[in-house]
Amino acid sequence: MAFLISFTVSFPTGYLLNRFIVFPGSTLKGRVQLFRYFLLVVVCIGLNYVFIKLFVEQFHFYPTVAKIFTTIIVVSFSYLTQKQFTFKVEAVKSNESA
Repeated sequence: MAFLISFTVSFPTGYLLNRFIVFPGSTLKGRVQLFRYFLLVVVCIGLNYVFIKLFVEQFHFYPTVAKIFTTIIVVSFSYLTQKQFTFKVEAVKSNESA
């Protein structure tokens, strides 16, 4: 239940902050950004689960250490994916001929 409550607050807040503050120059339409952001959030939730399980059960890390490593990996992946995919800036086509 806590996950659902936090998701209903963090999802729209995260989307709006990313769209208007972190990546304001994106040239994609808002609905495309929103759909891509949703997909990325779902992937990041899955990555969190997989990495924590992997680090704790397979590599025998302490859960706190596993969470730290997982957070670093998932945040890095999330930022790069948002920059290159979710909120990307398309190159402006130039009509100039040399």
